[in-house]
Amino acid sequence: MSVEEINPILQITHPLNGLLMIAIPVGLGIYIVRRFKLSWRFFFIGGLVFILSQVFRFPFIWGTSFAFERGILPPISPNWHFTFNLLFLSISAGVFEESARYLMYRWWVKDARSWRQGILLGTGHGGFEAIILGVLVLFGFFQMMAILGQDLATLVDASQLSLAEQQVQEYWTLPWYLTLFGALERAFIILLHISLSLMVLQVFIRRQIRWLALAFGWHALVNAVGVYLLNTSGMIAAEVGIGLGAIVSIGIIIQLRDADAPPDRTLNEPPLPKHKRLSKIDTVEENHDVIERTRYTE
Repeated sequence: MSVEEINPILQITHPLNGLLMIAIPVGLGIYIVRRFKLSWRFFFIGGLVFILSQVFRFPFIWGTSFAFERGILPPISPNWHFTFNLLFLSISAGVFEESARYLMYRWWVKDARSWRQGILLGTGHGGFEAIILGVLVLFGFFQMMAILGQDLATLVDASQLSLAEQQVQEYWTLPWYLTLFGALERAFIILLHISLSLMVLQVFIRRQIRWLALAFGWHALVNAVGVYLLNTSGMIAAEVGIGLGAIVSIGIIIQLRDADAPPDRTLNEPPLPKHKRLSKIDTVEENHDVIERTRYTE
């Protein structure tokens, strides 16, 4: 495919998608830091925790796949491959990322116990994911631009030629608005991670471990809905599903805002001491002598 054959708008929207995936979390981080006067360390710690969670999750996924391939684990029926992969990937995402978030609160940021700090930690967690994907999107765009007009047969193995040609064709024929869905999805997912950050924080504020289980489930559910709709109904349906998850996440964020609010003074302060009843005031008879004694003189 040559440069003349592609829609010139796609040469703008494809890189714009990657740039927005980077700009959205950075801009949100700047706003939260300035609005709530917080340290950037919470943003970066949240991001590093996301990376660490994947450092452990990916080997677990690869190891499980290897075990199935080598017969160490019993094979899954072909009729259940999609369902198993959907549940396995979704549940593992929830367990590894929320466990990492729990350990972060437990050992790394013991001073982070406020709603505002939880929001910034969640922004960093989802933001780093968005930034990494945004960089990959830009890298893919530059690769696609580099091979325009070239003979793919000279660039890829013959066994992969058909697949490569299909991928190039799809990349340059997408409707322009679909090329921006990556940035939209990252915005939705950042809201999800903020809600998850606040949910795990409740384990320490309310001292109830059930909030960690709720975070596991909420993370896995949104992930599963997005992947299921993408594979069965297409990209637009998947974004609608994730968008609904983002709306629910906003509700969770608002609902948990009062969790660390300062307590009501009337409920926690001791009652004021009771005033003693005043004794009856004797009346003073007004006469000429009394008036003279109370007269103001310089």
